[in-house]
Amino acid sequence: ETRKPKIAIFTYDNPFGRAVMEPGERYAKYLGFDWYGTEFTGWVPADSTPQLLKMRDAKVDFFYSHILAQTATVVQRDLGKLGLQGKLIPAYFWWGPLEQIIAGAGPAAEYAVGISYTALPVDETAPAIPVLRDFAAKTGKKFSAGYVAGWRMMTIMSEAYRRTLETVGDDPDKIAGAALKDALMSLDGFDTRLGPPL
Repeated sequence: ETRKPKIAIFTYDNPFGRAVMEPGERYAKYLGFDWYGTEFTGWVPADSTPQLLKMRDAKVDFFYSHILAQTATVVQRDLGKLGLQGKLIPAYFWWGPLEQIIAGAGPAAEYAVGISYTALPVDETAPAIPVLRDFAAKTGKKFSAGYVAGWRMMTIMSEAYRRTLETVGDDPDKIAGAALKDALMSLDGFDTRLGPPL
């Protein structure tokens, strides 16, 4: 269609879920999209049909969802039951890894979009993925999107701790507050080898 895409947010009615509302609306409008608003769900809803039908009837094309995998699984199943797959497209933040949604929703997970700031376990272009896969196999850990994201975050924090020690000396008790924040802010361009540089 030639009209602008219509965008919604589908999230939790709590501080975690609401954190994306104002910046999400502002960014959607900045990009020139039509704005629908927000629909809310529970942590593990029995049914998300009412919210999905409201978005369908309002001709929403895409919704951004700041929900966890167990919630997204229910949403995907409901999209499938309603015949909305490929018509009302969800974009899930990394809190809802697609591999978990696919495991829970099966074919109903089709057309879901995953947004990740880190490489996925199948991304062979990220240099550290083969190293992590081998390490996970040797240690008996499940190699998953959560595993990679956790490793990336610890790589970032380890580098921040290292940089903080360079400025405060060898006293680990001084790794706190402003010194740690300054180290984190200095990571511009830092490459974890598990996604784009920071």
